[in-house]
Amino acid sequence: MKTILCVGDSITYGYGVILKESWFYLIKNKYKECKFINSGINGDTTVGMMNRLTSEINLHNPNIIIILGGSNDFLCNRKISDTLDNIKIIIKESLEKGIIPIILSPPKMSENMAIEKWDCYCNYKDINYLIDDYEKN
Repeated sequence: MKTILCVGDSITYGYGVILKESWFYLIKNKYKECKFINSGINGDTTVGMMNRLTSEINLHNPNIIIILGGSNDFLCNRKISDTLDNIKIIIKESLEKGIIPIILSPPKMSENMAIEKWDCYCNYKDINYLIDDYEKN
């Protein structure tokens, strides 16, 4: 049985959605022949993901790692280039350990919902532009 480790932020964790509607739950139930591990942490950045990757790999011994992150980096005013560098380090470490990395691009934020649930002073339109640029790289 293949083990698939899903590393990410609140989107991977499933924050703000009904459990059965989270991407993790949907993929886990579609591919029942695999063991899925949700290692998403609310508020995590690619720096956090990168820093905990080795221990996650040692703990779970995955065949595949699905990585979804970047939104919180941009909310923290980090550059796209820095975020991409962190993802490249995660990819490199995965490949060196014989693990297949799969990179997902974060979805755009719903500006109205983000203002209501998080911070009304953040410019989510600008964050969505960064996510667009990030996705292209």
